Amino acid sequence: MSFGWSVGDIVKAIETIVKVSKGLKESSGASSQYRDSVAFLDGLNITTSRLKEYLQSTPADNNDLREQIEILKGPVAKFENKVKRFETSLDKKPKSFRDALRKTPRKVQWTLLLDSIIELRDAISGPQHVLNTLLHVRLLETTDALTATLARVDVAVSRSLPTQIENIQTNLSSMSGPASVLQKPVFMVPFLRDSDFVGREDVIANLDVIFASSDRRRAALVGLGGVGKSQIAIEYSYRLRDRSPGTWIFWVHASNITRFEQDYRNIANTLNLPGREEPNVDTLLLVSTWLKCKENGPWLMLIDNADEHDVFFHSPNDRLSPDKSSANVTKSLSALLPQASHGLYLITSRSRTLAHKLVGTERSMIDIQPMDEETSLDMLRLKVAEHQWHSHDARDLVRALERFPLAISQAGAYINSRATRLTISKYLDLFECELYQVRLLEEDSGDLRRDSSVPNAVLATWQISFDKLKRENAHAAELLSLMSVLDRQSVPEHLLIHEFKDDLAFEDALGSLIDLSLVETRVDGVSFSMHRLVQLSMKRWLGLRYELDVWTERALALVLEEFSEDMTGYPAKYEILLPHAQVIRDYVYTDEGPRLDQARLLGDMSWYLVQCGKRLDEALRLNEEAFQIQSELKGVEDGRSLELLGLKSRILDRQGNLKESEILAKQVVEMHERVLGTMKLQTLVQTSNLGKILQRQGRNNEVERLYLKVIATLDTLAAKGLLDEMESTEVSRLKSQCIRNLGTHYYSQGRLTEAEELWLPALRSNMSNLGAEHCQTLASMYDLAMLYWRQGNLKDARDINRVLLETRRRVLGDNHHDTLYAWSQKLLILVDEENLGEAEQLGSQILRRSQEARGPVHPKTMNCMFHLSIVYSRQGRFKEAEELKLQVSYIRNQVLGESNVDALMVEVELARFYFQHQRLEEAEKLCLQAIKRLEKVLGEGCMNTLMSQHLMVLIYMKQGRFKEAEHLCRQVIEESTSLLSEEHLVSLMSKKSMAEIYMKQERLEEAEQLCLKVVAGTTRSQGKEPSFELVDAPVAAMRI
Repeated sequence: MSFGWSVGDIVKAIETIVKVSKGLKESSGASSQYRDSVAFLDGLNITTSRLKEYLQSTPADNNDLREQIEILKGPVAKFENKVKRFETSLDKKPKSFRDALRKTPRKVQWTLLLDSIIELRDAISGPQHVLNTLLHVRLLETTDALTATLARVDVAVSRSLPTQIENIQTNLSSMSGPASVLQKPVFMVPFLRDSDFVGREDVIANLDVIFASSDRRRAALVGLGGVGKSQIAIEYSYRLRDRSPGTWIFWVHASNITRFEQDYRNIANTLNLPGREEPNVDTLLLVSTWLKCKENGPWLMLIDNADEHDVFFHSPNDRLSPDKSSANVTKSLSALLPQASHGLYLITSRSRTLAHKLVGTERSMIDIQPMDEETSLDMLRLKVAEHQWHSHDARDLVRALERFPLAISQAGAYINSRATRLTISKYLDLFECELYQVRLLEEDSGDLRRDSSVPNAVLATWQISFDKLKRENAHAAELLSLMSVLDRQSVPEHLLIHEFKDDLAFEDALGSLIDLSLVETRVDGVSFSMHRLVQLSMKRWLGLRYELDVWTERALALVLEEFSEDMTGYPAKYEILLPHAQVIRDYVYTDEGPRLDQARLLGDMSWYLVQCGKRLDEALRLNEEAFQIQSELKGVEDGRSLELLGLKSRILDRQGNLKESEILAKQVVEMHERVLGTMKLQTLVQTSNLGKILQRQGRNNEVERLYLKVIATLDTLAAKGLLDEMESTEVSRLKSQCIRNLGTHYYSQGRLTEAEELWLPALRSNMSNLGAEHCQTLASMYDLAMLYWRQGNLKDARDINRVLLETRRRVLGDNHHDTLYAWSQKLLILVDEENLGEAEQLGSQILRRSQEARGPVHPKTMNCMFHLSIVYSRQGRFKEAEELKLQVSYIRNQVLGESNVDALMVEVELARFYFQHQRLEEAEKLCLQAIKRLEKVLGEGCMNTLMSQHLMVLIYMKQGRFKEAEHLCRQVIEESTSLLSEEHLVSLMSKKSMAEIYMKQERLEEAEQLCLKVVAGTTRSQGKEPSFELVDAPVAAMRI
């Protein structure tokens, strides 16, 4: 024999192969590498056995066979030599080869056996495949020769030849199955099994359920890149091979047409499909035909990275392979995935739309989300060394990585590669910096179980989706760009839709983002979110294209536009915008225009927080940041800079820093007068603001003087006729506000007649000039109704409130800020009408609406809670009333601080409640504490301090401590008369109380004189003689 490798040599090689294979099979429970090695050796056994049979029966020489045998001979001989040392163990009986392996060190086992087998497989896989093909061809030639002979012999001989032919064909069939030289199904997954695979049992179980259904032969794993779709598919393929070894398993890369076609050609070659090498054959159609044939047995095809619609559904003539012409391509790739009852498809895709088209039903699609936290921890623990592990930091890290498998694998590989220096704790410290996050997440983890054409770095993985999006849907890419520079957790639809010409264009763009799992719709259906790592990746992608600054400036413009609208009516809307404004706050802008816009946004955010009456410390920080930018670019005396200083004075006032607030407010007015002049609108606005600050301090004489000065100046400006339309509107608005504030000042002093003389003409003027539904008209109606209620004119108060409430509900809605004021006004009227059942029901409803619209700790919500406590008190439900008052006091102290005036006045009202219910010791203690703090914050002689001192007078009187009561009451009368006015309610109530003290001491003449003064003062201020209720201290305090 001239081949150089005798039949005896082949027999000897076969014996060695069989022994090694048998030994490995006896090592049950071994890793997947053992099983792969056994499968390879079994295939080699078949090849060498058929070669031996062919050489024994065919004496003719053959150049093609000689060439392949020579290639095979060397590696096989080398393999025999390497395993020779195990000959004794192989032949020894009944001991198994596994026993010999156990006696050999683990490193030697792997080196001599698995590495040698892999080395052999790599060396001969090509020539082995060619040799199988040549043997197949030789057998076919023998069949053709016998058929030709049959045609030339007589009938008797011909009857015996078909049997011989049939035997040859049976032999051929036993080697390959239908149209193949292979005897059993192949496993064509090009990745090793992941021994560290954890979790996802629910997904695998769901796949089993889908495939168990006779009408669902296709399933799709859908989700973001890096979420673990391909890893699940690999694990599922190995599990299926283990439990169903008779199933053919194929893997097809579908990232582009070329790779799809290449993998189909690999399948055709592995199956040795006849005709696959013909010049004009459509190999894809050839494989598709094989898949249809039920006789070939069950199969699973895994189609990975099916992300591109055009790969599967473009027109047939567009699908050109480098070695084919369009004339030979008649079907799109989707048509080459035949429906077969014996076949299954498992598809991984980032696109929900494409996945749905490929599987046909939503029920066969599985959304792959990031892993749960415990599974993520299990995965990370397998990736790092024991000394690098720290449970608490590991939990923080997987949370920071949002439980994405690829990100965890990448982090684990990075940590493990620096085992001598890096731990999870140190990695987490690095990861807290966004700049380091980008660098760490761009590290390629080198995962061998991922397609080599797909990046192993998590940021690069997602940037593939961004590139695709920009190519296919520019509007969607722009929408994602905008969302990535906002707060990622709740981006409202109304903020995004401005970027699109119509709703349909917006829906198309948004649909593309949701389809690729880049964006998720939140439960409310009108806001959207994205994963933090996706946002980080997108910002990096924009930065690489020098587009990040463009989008941060666009986001600034959009949010500023939204914030510049009226923000007092719908706080919930601005609560949604606030997180996005906070994100923009941190961006660094270089050009002057965006920097000034940023300063304006910061100022608007500060103003909003002040209007809401919460987070005043944050409001102050925002204001100072805005002022720093504005004054740096435009100077301290710029109009906007001065406006920000004015706002700062109001914030300090709300915080209870009254002296500092007053000093700053006066400085702002002086600067306005010096820079702009006394007749400028901005100067008058700041003067009005100073009036509000002084009004809160009870500085009544100064307040009245300032408001009258502003009103007179505004009248002068209007009379000169030098104002344009916008300025006229602003002058009118400011005058209306000043009249309202001055009326409120008179109202708080008990000067109700003067308040009515201001408010009634204002209502008529607003009704005539602005209309019945204008906000200023409705504000005037509210003020007048409160005045009538205070006077005890409940009928007129109720009639005005009814019109006010109907209008605000119709124009603004039930939960609007101003509508809630009108509801609360109705509640007070119902209480005075003793309609307590309806009042309770309304009070509970108002409180719930305020909690929803304003928030549970908003100052106005606290007012609603306090009003409900009044209802409970009137109903005799004192325990419930006390609980509400205590709750209001606690929240006010927590939110506003113990030194805040509003919080202190709640304590005074709680002391009043104790006084009314004869709990005098508690009332005394609480009231003295509040007075001490009020004097510290406001100073002596302020209205709130005097009201609190008058309550203390009443407590002393109730306790029979008339000397102390007289001394304190005289002090209150002197200060209220001097600092407030003779007709101020505190003055009148104090005089009445002093009269009662005199009566208790039988000083009747002095008592009578004081009573006459009370009657005269009340008549002057309110236009009528006082009723008992009007000068009853608790009721009067509530009316103030």
